[in-house]
Amino acid sequence: MKTTIPSLDILIYQALSRHSDPHHLLSMTDLRASCDLAGHPADRRTVYKSIAMMKAAGIPILFVRKNGQQGYYLKHPFSNAEALFLMNACEESSALSLHETDELIAKINQFLPDKKISQLPPLSRNPAKTQQRDILKEAEKLLPAIAQNRYVEFRYFDITVSKKKKYRRENQKYRLVPYALVSDGGRYYVVFYSDKHQSFANYRLDKMDTIVISDESSEGVPFSLPDHLRTSFHMYHGSAQTVTAVFDSSMSSIVFDQFGEDILISKADEHTFTASIRTAVTPTLVSWFLQFYDKAVIKRPKSLIEEYQKIAHCILNTYKDE
Repeated sequence: MKTTIPSLDILIYQALSRHSDPHHLLSMTDLRASCDLAGHPADRRTVYKSIAMMKAAGIPILFVRKNGQQGYYLKHPFSNAEALFLMNACEESSALSLHETDELIAKINQFLPDKKISQLPPLSRNPAKTQQRDILKEAEKLLPAIAQNRYVEFRYFDITVSKKKKYRRENQKYRLVPYALVSDGGRYYVVFYSDKHQSFANYRLDKMDTIVISDESSEGVPFSLPDHLRTSFHMYHGSAQTVTAVFDSSMSSIVFDQFGEDILISKADEHTFTASIRTAVTPTLVSWFLQFYDKAVIKRPKSLIEEYQKIAHCILNTYKDE
């Protein structure tokens, strides 16, 4: 069977793509040797012409002289640090399956020269990866539905203790209109609008099954993603309220990381500070405060204080001495 030799342009591009960067230049001799090795000999003039044609087409091939050396390199779209951050984001995302994670990292690697790939440190893998293999395909399917306000039908499930799917609403399908696709805590959520309830709610993408995009479009309702997110905490929907709490001074970075630096600090001394936070009051917010024990003390609203009193009473009853 006859082997097809790639064109000269492809061979030169491949050599520059895999073996060049600003610190590793390829000389004319290097490029010609690479073409010879692939079975496509080329003289200097032909190589010059090929490079000029690729540069005219917008391919960022640069020629430099430095430290007594000269040569060409391809300006890659990612630096090592940029590639590392993208790869780590893929690894850390619980929304992506192992298969999808490996595919995305392989695609990022295609935009790096071999020497840069060898310099990347090992990546840590998230053990809580979803078992759903087609999250990216489902997201791709939903994007035009979001843009066109089209109805989406799907089933929604939980995972039982026996690791089986248990569908909500007795396996009946949801029929909602998607408005946004949002990432939070390594998961992806779809913000849907319900005509029946006339409200928005968040659904985890990896818990949606048998997604079907309808040909029917909704008239649409006003929607602001920033406003919607202010009524959610870790994607749990709730009423937006101003929560005032006294924090131990050691918690300033934790509070700013969670709620941003625009929160109102009304009082501060050497040991504590008081912050007023506009946020959604949800079970996830309640659990967030609980983890800090007496280093975070709620002052308002009263309804939230009463909620913690109920939790404390329940815990005392559950774990009282026999």
